[in-house]
Amino acid sequence: MTEDVPLTSNLITNNPAVPDPEVKATKPRRRFTAKYKLGILAEVDACTSKGQIGAILRREGLYSSHLTTWRRQREEIEQIAQHYAARLIANRSECKENDNSPNYQEVDIASLELIRPRTIGVEHIGLEAIKSLNLPKILEEVGFNKMQR
Repeated sequence: MTEDVPLTSNLITNNPAVPDPEVKATKPRRRFTAKYKLGILAEVDACTSKGQIGAILRREGLYSSHLTTWRRQREEIEQIAQHYAARLIANRSECKENDNSPNYQEVDIASLELIRPRTIGVEHIGLEAIKSLNLPKILEEVGFNKMQR
């Protein structure tokens, strides 16, 4: 027993697998990526003869106002980038001027051996590194001992 199911608009709208045949009243707004905009601007900037820019605009379906807006956006971004680059360079030079002191701290090796580390901290890591490098033995061979200060 097979039932003949009539095709009605009710069935079409309830079935999500079937696309809606109705045409939308307005097209969705186009969105252009930054990569696309920069590519078009580079292509337009490379134009040398008359009519090439118009051909690109027609091919891509663009208006000259798009180019104007995109050029303005590109200039703003370049200015912001230059501003931040200048700030980074200034900060880097200030850090170099203020960094006259050596970048190390003095640590008494004897105090590391006396302290029993309860947690893994800087002292424990330093002590383990000293032991793994056999540094006490090397220092004794050179002439240093534990009692020297």
